[in-house]
Amino acid sequence: MKYTGVLPEVPAVGDSSGADLTTVTNHLNAELANPMDIRGDDTYWTGKGLGRAARIAEIAE
Repeated sequence: MKYTGVLPEVPAVGDSSGADLTTVTNHLNAELANPMDIRGDDTYWTGKGLGRAARIAEIAE
C-alpha cells in the first residue's frame, strides 16, 4: 500500500550491512558535530534540540 505521509518511525536498516548501513552511518557521522542543532536559546528550541539528539541516538543504536 502506497503511503505519501511522514513516517512516525525510521524503518529498520535491512540486515545492518551493505549500502544501507553505509548510508545511515554517513548521515549519523555528519550529525556528530552538532546533534542538537540549536537554533535559539530558549526552552522551546532547547527542547526541540534535545528531542532531535535523542532521536539521533535511537537511530544510531
